[in-house]
Amino acid sequence: MLDNQVTGQLDQTELEARLREIVVDVCEADAATVESMTLGDLDSFTFVQLVLEVEHQLNVLVLEDLVEFSGRTFEDLAVFILKQSGKAG
Repeated sequence: MLDNQVTGQLDQTELEARLREIVVDVCEADAATVESMTLGDLDSFTFVQLVLEVEHQLNVLVLEDLVEFSGRTFEDLAVFILKQSGKAG
C-alpha cells in the first residue's frame, strides 16, 4: 500500500532525486559519486537499505512488490514507485 498523499506530492524527477539523497545517506558517499551511479552499482544489502528507507521516509510499501521490478536506474525505480501508487503510467 502506498500513501498517495506523500507520493502524490513528488513527481518523477523529485522522487529520483530523493532516492539519490537516500543513497548518499545510506552509503555515506558524496552526491557527485551517487549522481553517476546506477542501481547496479549498489550491492544487494545497500539496495535493501534504500528500499527500506524509501518505505520509511515516504510511508510506502515497496519491498513486497520488487519481484515485479526489473529496472536498472534510479529513474526506473522512481517510475516503478509512482506506478505502484497509481501516479504514473
